[in-house]
Amino acid sequence: MHASPAALAPLALALLLAGCGGSDESPNAAPSDAGAPAQMEDGAPSSDADALGVTAGADPTEADGGVGASDPTGDSGAVDPADGTGAAPDDDTAAGGASPGAATGSGAVASDPAGGADASPVALDANVETLATALAGYDMQELADEVVGLADRAVAGAIGSETLAPGAIEVEARAETVSVPSERSRHDCPLGGELALERLATDFNESSYSHLVAIDRYVFTQCRLDVGGGELILDGALATETVSRSGSRFSDASGEWSWSGFSLAGDGGREARADGTIDYYSLSSFNTEDVRTVRLSDYRDSRGGERALGDVAFRLARSTDASGTLHGFDLVASGTVRDPATGTAEVRVATEEPFHREQVIAAAAETDAARNVPFRGRMRLEADGGGALVLEADPTDTDIESLRVETAYVGPDGETRDGTAQPFAGLGVPARAGS
Repeated sequence: MHASPAALAPLALALLLAGCGGSDESPNAAPSDAGAPAQMEDGAPSSDADALGVTAGADPTEADGGVGASDPTGDSGAVDPADGTGAAPDDDTAAGGASPGAATGSGAVASDPAGGADASPVALDANVETLATALAGYDMQELADEVVGLADRAVAGAIGSETLAPGAIEVEARAETVSVPSERSRHDCPLGGELALERLATDFNESSYSHLVAIDRYVFTQCRLDVGGGELILDGALATETVSRSGSRFSDASGEWSWSGFSLAGDGGREARADGTIDYYSLSSFNTEDVRTVRLSDYRDSRGGERALGDVAFRLARSTDASGTLHGFDLVASGTVRDPATGTAEVRVATEEPFHREQVIAAAAETDAARNVPFRGRMRLEADGGGALVLEADPTDTDIESLRVETAYVGPDGETRDGTAQPFAGLGVPARAGS
């Protein structure tokens, strides 16, 4: 997950998928869920690690409608990637109930940097890949890795620790939901504050079948750490989950990162905050499917220059059908982005028509051409400092390895630039392409 983003291309957006293998038969069990929040057995979160739910086995392919021979996102109009309703996610559903800026105390993150009318002009057509990569939320995964390392440091240097009564998390195991005991603990952070942990690692292995689940929940309450002579203060919650399954004729994997009211503040100006959820699902069998979904209300991180995301709804998917003969592609994305490449300007991204294509491989072009659905879709980007860019799918593109768009750019000074057959490139489902 720590791979560097691909070099900026003149006009690029979207997809290289990892984890797509294939075999000759369908899974011997329906893919388990990996998206909806798991609930504690007693229902109500406590002040400890119960405060944040994570998914323990829901099926994102069912929740999102799946991809393949039909278009799961609809035919036209701006669409919510997570549910296809066309509605933008509200703060509560997008962020597990916490609104932006919820963190308080000395760990709170400063307000947004200046933008709007005073923002510098942005060459949108030179920054498409940067903006698309930001909406995919890869930086939030990297922040999660950092926070997990800081939690380990807090535990190792704790001035006091307490083992709590076991918890219970509901997990999908084949066709039933089971309650699995979890380990819970509380730790006094080295310089003050508290960290509550809840962890679960279990398997449901049988003959010719493997099913592994790992869930970690971290709830920080003004947790203070000494990091290389400086101090960091962490507040709020992070939950991570990974699920992997395999049988005689299939394998699948899913992961989720869920943030609620999280903030980090430290000496030297380091600040970050996050509210939202990222998940992915990858299936390899007779058919294949890879889906990445991002729903977040707020993300800020000063690492490497100020990056900020708001009200993001993103869904990227690719599938194969009929033993790999038919390839499907879907992308919808919306939200606001501020990145070092855009200076102080905020860029608004909206999918005006969902991107969708179904294309048979060259070997089946003569026999199965009727199954093709030409590439379609349209996205609009607008910058605070002026300027707009429209990306529209090129329906004449039939190369199974490519996805190309027509572009129309109007700069803040009225300058216009049009492009044809511009390639999409640079996004992956579990992580950045090539990572």
